[in-house]
Amino acid sequence: MKTHHVSLLTGNFKQNAHFYVDILGLRFIKNSINQANPHMRHVYYGDFIGTPGTVVTFFPDAKLDRPRVDGKMFFNGLHFGVPAGALPYWQERLLSFNLPVTVDGRGILHTQDFDAIPIEIKAVNQQQFDWHINFMSDVPAEKQITGILGAELHVPDVVATANFFEQLFSNYGVVVKGNVVNLADEQAIYLYETPSDAPESKFGKGSTDHFALDVESSQDLDYLWARAREQGWRREVYIDRGYFNSIYFIEPGGNRVEVATTN
Repeated sequence: MKTHHVSLLTGNFKQNAHFYVDILGLRFIKNSINQANPHMRHVYYGDFIGTPGTVVTFFPDAKLDRPRVDGKMFFNGLHFGVPAGALPYWQERLLSFNLPVTVDGRGILHTQDFDAIPIEIKAVNQQQFDWHINFMSDVPAEKQITGILGAELHVPDVVATANFFEQLFSNYGVVVKGNVVNLADEQAIYLYETPSDAPESKFGKGSTDHFALDVESSQDLDYLWARAREQGWRREVYIDRGYFNSIYFIEPGGNRVEVATTN
């Protein structure tokens, strides 16, 4: 089981697209609507053909152009992979756009987008190829982002959230060790405990609406939907998106987790 996509909020579409398309080199692959709220726009970025695992989506709305409150429960940040040896290129590129850049002791590059979303870029043994390459970008093919590696998840009770991931997805290779939800291909969701006096979280620019994991088919969704009921997890909705199906859960900390098909 790996990342399918991550959906976030932004108050300014133009600067959002500038960051993810012009700077990060992703393709603007879809201009749509929020199916739950047709009055809200929904935009998609990813590799050239929108492969699951490369896709980041945003709900742009001027009403969201307000500071978010990352309080008791929230997903935080986007972790991207780039080909081995490409980090110096990305450091230089981000600095050329006057973005803040640091490199930690593990060699991971840190910056942030214009909504103050923390961005991590890590070297992986992978490279885009064929129709995955965004030939519309000035980022060289051998340097292009390969996909999403994960994010952070901040919750009041790390144990309860860890149990949700490990128990519900145990048959899909998900293992939790050291507060890390380990997914396939070195992808991970990192769990952090929020302080007992943390304020209530409030959505604003840069907030994450949900994090989506992948499965192959609707049969997998049927299985997980029934399994969640048996295990007592909070189920939100089972829905047909037209070109894929998905189910939504609210994990014990209060964050939305989607499971979507890759077909």
